Amino acid sequence: MNFNADGRPITDINKDSNGFLWVGTFGNGIYKYDGLNYEQYHYAYDDSSSINDNFIRCSTIDQDQKLWVGTNKGISYFDVDENKFQPVALNGTHDVVVFDMVKTDDQSLILCANTKGLYVKSKENNIDYYSLNFKLDEYFKVNSIATKDGQNYYLATNQGLFIFNYHSKSFNRFNDNLLPYNINIQKVFISESGDLWIGTNDKGIFKYHFVNKKLTHYEVTNTRIMDFCESEWGVFSATENDGVFLFHQKGSYKHFEADAKYDNSLASNSIWSLHAIDSSKILLGYYEFGVGLFDPNFYKFSHLFHDPFNDNSLTTSSVNSIVKGKNEVLWLGQDGGGITRYDLIGHQFTAVNSQHQTLVKGLGSNAVQALFRDSKGQAWVATWGNGIYHLPKGKKKFINLTKENSELSSDRVIYFDEDTKGRIWIATFDRGICYYDLTTEQMHYPNYGDFVATSLSTKDIRKVVVDNEDNIWVASTEGLYFIDTHKEEFHVKRILENKLGGDNILSLFISKENDLWIGTDGAGLFKYTITTNVLLPYQGHDKVNRKVICGIVEDNNGNIWVTSKNGIGVIQKWNHSVRYFSQKDGLVSENFNYNAIAYDSIANIVYAGSIKGLNYIDASIIKSQKCEAKIYFNSVNIHQTNFKNKDDIQEIKQKVTSGEQIVLSQSENIFSINFTGIDFPYSDKISFAYYLDGPEKTWNYVGTTRSVTYTSLPKGKYTFHLKGMDNNGVWTEEKVLYIEVLPYWYQSNLALIFYIVFFLIGLYFLNKLMKARVRILEEAKGERERRLQEEALTKTKLQFFTNISHEFRTPLTLILNPISDMVSGQFSTQQLRDKNISIYRNALRLKHLIDELMDFRKLNSNSMLLKAQYLNPEEVIEESILFFEEEAESRQINIKISKDYQQEIKIYIDESMVEKIIFNLFSNAFKLMENEGEINIDLSYTDEYFRISVKDTGPGISPENLNKVFDRFYQVDSHQDAYYGGTGVGLEVVKQFVELHKGKVAVESKVNEGTVFHMDFPMGKNHLPSDQIVSDQNRVKNKYVLPIGSKEKLSANNASSTSKKQSILLVEDNYELRSYLKEALQDRYHIYEAIDGFTALELLESKNVDIIISDIMMPKMDGFELCKKVKTNVKISHIPLILLTAKNEQEDKIKGINLGADAYIQKPFDLELLHVTIKQLLKSRQVLFDRFIGKYQEEGFDQSNTTNVDKEFLKTVTDYIYENISDPNLNVEQLSDVLHMSRSQLYRKIKALTGLTATVFIKRIRLEQAKKLILSGNSNMSEVGYQTGFSSPSYFSKCYKEYFNILPTQELKEIEN
Repeated sequence: MNFNADGRPITDINKDSNGFLWVGTFGNGIYKYDGLNYEQYHYAYDDSSSINDNFIRCSTIDQDQKLWVGTNKGISYFDVDENKFQPVALNGTHDVVVFDMVKTDDQSLILCANTKGLYVKSKENNIDYYSLNFKLDEYFKVNSIATKDGQNYYLATNQGLFIFNYHSKSFNRFNDNLLPYNINIQKVFISESGDLWIGTNDKGIFKYHFVNKKLTHYEVTNTRIMDFCESEWGVFSATENDGVFLFHQKGSYKHFEADAKYDNSLASNSIWSLHAIDSSKILLGYYEFGVGLFDPNFYKFSHLFHDPFNDNSLTTSSVNSIVKGKNEVLWLGQDGGGITRYDLIGHQFTAVNSQHQTLVKGLGSNAVQALFRDSKGQAWVATWGNGIYHLPKGKKKFINLTKENSELSSDRVIYFDEDTKGRIWIATFDRGICYYDLTTEQMHYPNYGDFVATSLSTKDIRKVVVDNEDNIWVASTEGLYFIDTHKEEFHVKRILENKLGGDNILSLFISKENDLWIGTDGAGLFKYTITTNVLLPYQGHDKVNRKVICGIVEDNNGNIWVTSKNGIGVIQKWNHSVRYFSQKDGLVSENFNYNAIAYDSIANIVYAGSIKGLNYIDASIIKSQKCEAKIYFNSVNIHQTNFKNKDDIQEIKQKVTSGEQIVLSQSENIFSINFTGIDFPYSDKISFAYYLDGPEKTWNYVGTTRSVTYTSLPKGKYTFHLKGMDNNGVWTEEKVLYIEVLPYWYQSNLALIFYIVFFLIGLYFLNKLMKARVRILEEAKGERERRLQEEALTKTKLQFFTNISHEFRTPLTLILNPISDMVSGQFSTQQLRDKNISIYRNALRLKHLIDELMDFRKLNSNSMLLKAQYLNPEEVIEESILFFEEEAESRQINIKISKDYQQEIKIYIDESMVEKIIFNLFSNAFKLMENEGEINIDLSYTDEYFRISVKDTGPGISPENLNKVFDRFYQVDSHQDAYYGGTGVGLEVVKQFVELHKGKVAVESKVNEGTVFHMDFPMGKNHLPSDQIVSDQNRVKNKYVLPIGSKEKLSANNASSTSKKQSILLVEDNYELRSYLKEALQDRYHIYEAIDGFTALELLESKNVDIIISDIMMPKMDGFELCKKVKTNVKISHIPLILLTAKNEQEDKIKGINLGADAYIQKPFDLELLHVTIKQLLKSRQVLFDRFIGKYQEEGFDQSNTTNVDKEFLKTVTDYIYENISDPNLNVEQLSDVLHMSRSQLYRKIKALTGLTATVFIKRIRLEQAKKLILSGNSNMSEVGYQTGFSSPSYFSKCYKEYFNILPTQELKEIEN
């Protein structure tokens, strides 16, 4: 065995309950041995925990499974928990040599020592000493002790045999005349039969039979008897220098001695100790060769091999083929030896080859590859290079078939098989498949059809197999082939292509379950189920872990035997495991030849040929059995951790071996788990599998590897599972090891508690901080909101005053300008009347705005008092709408009053407030409604309320803004702000006036359809305090009827023709201001009107306008937006635009100028200023062209008072004219196509920018260019004319004369002079 103890004598061998061997040595301490690895325990003077001496004499294991060891210094016991030995003192002395010890029934130990007596150690470790009261020589020692009944103990001493009665603690001598009185006895032993065996120092062996009290003396040796043990083979006796004696029960014995000629003899004749590990295996402790094993069943296989010194052996070593013949004869095909006949009964070998032809003649080749016996009893021999040798039944001479004398395709023949039709299928190594028909005695080489198409006819074939349906399966070095022989022309196909590793097939076998087993060269074993076409790889640690499969057979029990280049494996059907056999099991070699395997189903024997001979085994060895191995956890090695003392290591090891949970910190979570297995003497063949719950889900099959390393496991609890498979292919029960990996300190429960506490404390302070912060933020927010409110209030106030300013400026304009006109005294009587009417009307409007502001102030200060009179609301409403009749008539807005009653209805209302309500609602409606709109006033009543509904056909209000219309200063956008009053407070005033009447106001609106305001006034007067009711007073009627008189104009004002007038577009939403401006400008200009930006843009598309005058604050589209759209539209960007508005803030002026406005005039304005501005803007357009023509030629176009769009337009036109100036056909149509404008649009644009028609504009540029050419010295006038696009020199001279008032030739002469 693999254990030599450094050459020290083995004095004692014991086996504990876990299966570990404890091997004591003489001088090297004691070893704990698992059959493969060992751990040494020896004495160290500086280690108090070590064993007390290195000279081990004996050992025993007590009832508590505690190991006790006797040494030259007394006794020690092994502390499993501490993994160390603890000494026990014998009466205070350390010089007691304990030679032997035995346990008693009361769990005490009797110790045999170099003293004249015995020591008895109780269970409590109390030591008692009992002396022999006999006359003894000075040197006395008790060498051994044995008992049969637990009462009388037989003592082997150097001065005879004594008996110790344990109960009476008395001693007696053993008296027998055959046994010398003072004989030196070394060992005593009680056998299973109850006999006492006595081994002496030099007088051989005595056996005492207690039944007949007979003492038998075996004078077999005169050397010292060292030890006894017993097994099923008998009683073994070890001697110091005379080998081992085996005594059988019948009294015979066998002597075993060391013999250098045999590997399996004793290693030495000096054996100091024996130990039976089971009923058949004996361990031998040698003097200097370690530990050996006696096991007659150790070698499972029998074998035949070639012995060059013995003619009665195999002819050569290598066996390629085996055939079991009749009369217990084996026929063996050998590479280089021909055929060997072996008689299994007589054990005789007979050679049949080219040199030995006594038995059969005619075998001309010794390179035999295969033997085969067909269904007719004929023999077939495949050779390498000499074809086939055929021996008909009853003949004594072979017939040689070769490719020369038959259709055999190749002389290198590998294998045979036969189908049910009497065809012998032949595998050749380089020419595919042949077959021999026994019926016709003809050889056939199928080299046609599918054989050629699949290249099978030229393949290297390893084996051919016929299945039970006469289909042929062919193993080649390039894949697996299938031949269907059921048709006249055989059908061949390759199957499982690229699915069998490298496709190099070595062996095939069809099992009883109709599975095709496929052995490959390098890819292992496969199982192919023919009926279902399912391929199962059968390699790996949990299958057959051999890469090269040489041969396959099946035994009677369905076990699959496979040979390989690494021994034999058996797939055991009873538990589906794989059992392996190696040279340790008796194989002469582990390197087997291809397809050199056979099975004798009658004898149940498997034969396997290797390069060193033949092995055979009884297949019945494969059977259901229990696992004989035991597995254990050895230790856990923690990496990257330095332990300061070995107690830490021992603690972990103790927990591992005892199965307790081990706890590792994060710094220790790189660790290795070491495990072992014990199955003497096959411990080294135990295979292991493991997995760790969590990281791993399936078993890891690691073979004989005995450790595993894990790195960086996260915190948590884990279970490590381990199992082992013994030499018989049986798995042990699982063992588990519980491992807990602690979290980092910052992940521990204590840290978690700390975090929670810290978090709660932090939360507390954070809460306080947040509350303080919230308080500060709320204060800041409050302050910010106050500031924002103040800013918003300031902004709304500014907006309010802006709106008021705007509302005031328009009436002021219409008052101041007429007054200015009257002061000038240039008007007729009718014109003066018109201006007085305008002054009166706008003075009334100013009064209304002032009253509204006063009412708003009173409402805010709650000082507004209701003065209700009993009035007809219809009359009040009719009076209120008189102010809007003229505008309604001019804009064709229909005002209609309807009611659902006939009689006169009176209610208590404040006439002034109702008038203001109607005025505000009508003002808003007129501002947004299109011409030809409609305003309906519906009057209705119930018993409780009188309802006034004002409905217009304006643009409506969006739903999201509908509930905000009564908010103070609320403005939705510039398109709808008129609904909320010019000052922003009109509708709020309406609401509060209605509520002062104890009434209700509501609004309905649909976008693009219109808006309805409903005002409900309570009926009767019970809802009003008495101080708010006033007596009827004389009402002032027709206070809004204007003294307009005749509206006829003097015809002289319109007498002048408008055909040559320039045109102005007035964009103003205020009807009176627009009318006033039209009247003031229509004598000099042709006037177009628009009420907002949208209408203006539509008019500009169709009218030729020379200048635009626009208000800014208008519904739908304001003046700023109109300016932007005009100045960015190339078709109309040339038109000057004057912004005329009440918005006089600096930023509004800057915004207007940036958008391209040519002038910005604020209300109220001077009419003369407006006339001058219009005149200068129109004049600048002519100056533009006058300067442009010459300046562009000199410097390029850069006119500061022209918009970017106009600059780009003129530059594009001029560039194109200059680029094509020599083209006489260049005209307006070409320019319009280039500029993507209509001819009329281009005409108007150029006319507006230059004052010239497009044709004249082109001619002017031609003439200016011509003059430039002349001034530069060009004297050919015809060439100048053609270069500038004139069709003839005469036409050029004519045009030049008209424009410059000089002929071009005269121009040239003046230049030359």
